[in-house]
Amino acid sequence: MDNFESSLAVFPTAVAFSTSLSEKASIRRSQQRRQELDMTSEVVTVNVGGVLYTTTMATLTKYPESRLGGMFLAPQLLQKDSQGNYFIDRDGQVFRYILNFLRQGWLRLPEGFQDISILQDEISFYEINQLSEDMKTKKHKPLKVKVMQ
Repeated sequence: MDNFESSLAVFPTAVAFSTSLSEKASIRRSQQRRQELDMTSEVVTVNVGGVLYTTTMATLTKYPESRLGGMFLAPQLLQKDSQGNYFIDRDGQVFRYILNFLRQGWLRLPEGFQDISILQDEISFYEINQLSEDMKTKKHKPLKVKVMQ
């Protein structure tokens, strides 16, 4: 009998204990994955400057490297309003275009949109590089901006 087999004979509970630890770790990983999935599909209401938006954590964290994504990767650090909604003290009217970009992957502005500079400020604040690049491209080629009619 080698050393390993002799240790099993002397300490038979060690094998059962290590197996149960391994099973517990596997269960814990499975629960963690389920919680992560629940978090990304979790429906949340966000109060941006007094305007309420309902979306998912997955949408808000689509670009985790952005400031907006970072906010919702650690939502416990966000302020909440009196109804328990996440609160961001920014321009609520313009946020809809940012949220739609996150949902659709492209920027859509209404015909005659006048708040380009405000939108650019908000994009800079949220640090969504993909949207910032999209805005720069569209600034030089305005025909590429999709228009709602």
